[in-house]
Amino acid sequence: MNGFQDDPGVWQSCLDRLRPLGLGDIYFSRAYHQLNLCAADRATAFAYEDGGDLFFLPIVRRPAPPQSEGWFDAESAYGYGGPLSTSAQRGFLEAAWTAFLAAARRERIFCCFLRFHPLLENQRWALEPWVTACDQRATVWMALDTDEEAALAQYRADTRSKVRRAQSSAIEVTRLDGRDALRRFARLYRQTMMDVEAGAEYFFPDAYFDRIADTLAGQYSVFLATLDGREIGGVLTLQSERFVHLHLSATDRNTRGLGTANLLRHAAIVAHLGAGRTFHFGGGLTNDPADTLLQFKKGFAKETARFYIGKVTPEPAVYRAFCERWERAHPDGVGAAGTMFQKYRF
Repeated sequence: MNGFQDDPGVWQSCLDRLRPLGLGDIYFSRAYHQLNLCAADRATAFAYEDGGDLFFLPIVRRPAPPQSEGWFDAESAYGYGGPLSTSAQRGFLEAAWTAFLAAARRERIFCCFLRFHPLLENQRWALEPWVTACDQRATVWMALDTDEEAALAQYRADTRSKVRRAQSSAIEVTRLDGRDALRRFARLYRQTMMDVEAGAEYFFPDAYFDRIADTLAGQYSVFLATLDGREIGGVLTLQSERFVHLHLSATDRNTRGLGTANLLRHAAIVAHLGAGRTFHFGGGLTNDPADTLLQFKKGFAKETARFYIGKVTPEPAVYRAFCERWERAHPDGVGAAGTMFQKYRF
């Protein structure tokens, strides 16, 4: 079975072997990887077996821009991914990464950008010199084995006050699913991204949300907040056996002072209490401990984990050529791209 696997049955059988060890989440599923594929993209997973142990790494392979010349790059799907392994033995991991690089070369993949899973801490399976793992920022989480009052007691005082004030207002939060709910959330979300002038990678087309409805039934929830019959915010959560992730969120900028964002998160937490899971809020926009978004999320929980990214270059010379070509064509963008790994996509 060693090599890239596209067959849905093989992909699922690998996940089934990892699940009893607590290794897995919705972000590793084939359905999730197919949510936002463009026409020429390919969702695939590398699997390596030896002596009864399994190494599993799902990725999305894409033609490299602007003219691919038959070359591809790859990355973890948006969210959290990276490798899963039944063994932490260095010899096994070295063999797995060596096999991954060889398989990537055969597929003409010259670089791969990985987003590791903070709660699984799977960056521990990234070995130099095969992979360069970089600590990016803190993310916030809380255990859901509690009740509503105990959850509220964990909140920072100002967060708890905003939740209770919003609860006493005319704002109503409803938990929904289905295509219509996702489309309604999508409209709010896109407006929020425009309001904050977010990058293009944060704008998801309607097809993305339609695929969630079609392929992730029972694994997502939409929470919509309304005031006087008008929708003023929402959150989209993704659920698996162990984890609930606040995947995307939106708030009408004209009503943010009402505590809408706080109430939505509280409603999502309460909806999943007692399920034996962990609620993951995500992190901030930077590695600064004072990051405003991080501090907002820490108002709900004190526990944090570290989010890492990984850089893999099966074909270093080809990777450098793509970056240098982009730099020559975009000299004014070099500073803005900074140390971005796949800067030629900037």
